[in-house]
Amino acid sequence: MRLFCQIVLILSLPLAGFGEVCAQSFNVVQKQGVTGIIAGSGAASYTGDGGKALFAGLNAPTGIAIDGEGNLYIADTGNHVIRKVDAKTGIISTVAGTGVGGFSTENGLAIEVQLNAPEYVGVAENGDLYISDTGNHRLRKVSAESGMISTIYGTPELIPGDIAVDNLNGIVYFINRHERDQAEVFRIFPSGNIAPFLERASGSIHKYV
Repeated sequence: MRLFCQIVLILSLPLAGFGEVCAQSFNVVQKQGVTGIIAGSGAASYTGDGGKALFAGLNAPTGIAIDGEGNLYIADTGNHVIRKVDAKTGIISTVAGTGVGGFSTENGLAIEVQLNAPEYVGVAENGDLYISDTGNHRLRKVSAESGMISTIYGTPELIPGDIAVDNLNGIVYFINRHERDQAEVFRIFPSGNIAPFLERASGSIHKYV
């Protein structure tokens, strides 16, 4: 949904600790309405880790997600990282990516592994993060327990989009936007198996069982 002044509303949900939140192309993440900004100074930069999120530099933040404790996760696309805003303290930190776009390895400590323009992030009930590593054509997972990142799906044709986590059934859904007029929704089962869920092609939608 595009708004005036090139503000792009990515997600609007009642988030614990934050109210309704949207990510914007003005390099800030703000609450809906008149309640103010949550993260971002408005200047495109990669600064502020360890301090208040309000004064941190973001660069084209895109997708956002919330965990069970109310912490906010931001796909800081232009900085090639995933940022976390603590719901209690308002402190921002980097939880995945190095700040330099590229591809370094499939697995490793999340803050030491490069991402490439990640656009979306999802969070499971146990705190595991799922990342659309868009520029690397990969879907990544960061273990909440170990802080390690791994690639759970990737092909040259994959352009991962938004992510949704069904905590009731433990299923992760993600979009593949590999063609202009074609998109697919895949699901990842708790077993790790990946299967198609929906496919749109030439104006028609097919749902898989």
